[in-house]
Amino acid sequence: MPELDLDRQPVLFGQVFFERPFEVLDPASLADPSAFELVTAKAQVNSVRAIGQNVEPPDREVLVLLARHSLWQKPTSREASDRGRDAQVRKVAGQLAAEHTQLSRAVTDAAAQLGVALPAEPTAEQKSWANAVSSSSGDELDRMFANLARAADGSLIVEVAQARATTRSAPARTAAQTGLTLLLKHMLLLESTGLVKATSLQMTEAPVAQAKQNIPPPPDDSSTSIGFLTGIAVFVVAGAGTLWLVRAVGHHGEHRR
Repeated sequence: MPELDLDRQPVLFGQVFFERPFEVLDPASLADPSAFELVTAKAQVNSVRAIGQNVEPPDREVLVLLARHSLWQKPTSREASDRGRDAQVRKVAGQLAAEHTQLSRAVTDAAAQLGVALPAEPTAEQKSWANAVSSSSGDELDRMFANLARAADGSLIVEVAQARATTRSAPARTAAQTGLTLLLKHMLLLESTGLVKATSLQMTEAPVAQAKQNIPPPPDDSSTSIGFLTGIAVFVVAGAGTLWLVRAVGHHGEHRR
């Protein structure tokens, strides 16, 4: 009797038995665990896309606006901190650069929760502002930075305040609140340099000494300054919310007629 080959087993095909070798799995051929990680990652991406489809346009817009604002003002503030001639300008610029890191983190966190894709570069106009500061030096750099940065901050406040007052998204509200608080604070800091007009977003050629007479003292980290900033923020938010409510009621009344 022939010896049995333990590595082979009989297989019935019709009425005839054939023999085939056992298939022995090589440990190296087992499923790669990273394949399961890839599947999980794809599922997470798809879930983020699904979430992103439900984001309100104003929420997406305010996150994009704040992200682009930091993309140009953070590196420009660093440059002004390094190259500025006036000591107060260098101090203010350094604080702005540090706090734009905080703003970027808040915006990035909110965008990740809502599935919003953030821009990687500032706008062409914002790049031109950064280039204007980079191409200047001395007193001109100080004046250019203070005015351009303050004008950019002031132009965003109304939009960010309205988003803060009307959004139904907790992540967007948190990012907008952070942005609103820092925008107001940065305007006061920039005005403390004495190089900008407190009542105008336009660049000024007024003597520094004259400008400093009309500028409030720079805010510090005391509770008084923080309370003052919070009061302004609440006022702006309340005004934006009231404006939105009036428009909404008026729009509803038009439909009823």
